[in-house]
Amino acid sequence: MAPKETDYLSIGIDTIHLDRQSNDPKAQTIATVDIGFLADRCLRLLDDAKSSSTGSESPSKALYRRQSSSFNDHQQIFVGIAGTPGSGKSFIARQVCDEINRRDRNNNSDAPECVVVGMDGYHLSRQELKKLSESGHRFKVDEFENEELKFSYVPMSYRQVMSRRGAAFTYSPETFIRDLGIIKETGQGSFPEYCRELHDPVPGGVMVKPCNRIILVEGLYLLSLNDPAWKRLGNLWDDTWLVDVSLPETKRRLVQRHLETWDDGKTEMWGGNDAAAATRKAETNDLVNAKCIQESSRDFANLIIQNERIPEDEENHSPTLKRQEAFSSRSESPP
Repeated sequence: MAPKETDYLSIGIDTIHLDRQSNDPKAQTIATVDIGFLADRCLRLLDDAKSSSTGSESPSKALYRRQSSSFNDHQQIFVGIAGTPGSGKSFIARQVCDEINRRDRNNNSDAPECVVVGMDGYHLSRQELKKLSESGHRFKVDEFENEELKFSYVPMSYRQVMSRRGAAFTYSPETFIRDLGIIKETGQGSFPEYCRELHDPVPGGVMVKPCNRIILVEGLYLLSLNDPAWKRLGNLWDDTWLVDVSLPETKRRLVQRHLETWDDGKTEMWGGNDAAAATRKAETNDLVNAKCIQESSRDFANLIIQNERIPEDEENHSPTLKRQEAFSSRSESPP
């Protein structure tokens, strides 16, 4: 499954640089590539997969032939977009989807070509986690020991489980893989969506229709393919992207995000409602998960998107808004 070569894409305020790094002496750098590059990549992959031409292969057709599980009977491709918490994977997926649909190749705005499916809808509900905890279930917990990723099976109290929500063991990979497989087979169906107000998934939040030819799936563990629980996802992806952010930048973003969404439940769990409490939450859970994701995902990514910190103008823009402007200003015209 691991590709022989990986593309590196760096997202900045003015440009997106693509550095093709491999042992190939013909490796090159393509500069000033915008969100349209990612949209073009998806569209080329779709078109090349549909093509029955037996002539010389384009790079994307070669990628498809090498990596694709099988172009399904409904002429859809599935792109797995993984990344650490706060990496920007959800934002990038939405921007690429919007750009593809803006081009309206179907000439029908009611039949969008692209749709985004989030893995967060497959969080185990609080009720399910509570039931597992009270039954004495032994959770598979990933941890680092001497910089080596290991795991152990341990019983956990409900409070302990909730303090690690977002870790791989708080998801239902079986249900997620089953539902993706149904879409792959039938070309349509529904996915649950995580509701931040309810702190639980709700059914039917995302609909996939036969007109949706490009399904962008984003989530934390989509490329954790060495883990038996997630391994079967590798049979579903036609292309794989990893949104990569350094751990210090990940921590900065997560502390900021936690403070913006803090509530009484988090105050009770983490012993405060300030930056120190938000930092405890990030260090105890999110950064542990981030290290596991970085360790397990890189070898399975065709494209690595390096999305480091964008310089802030505190007087005029929040970091999030500035990132949005970088994408939106670049997506107005094709590259």
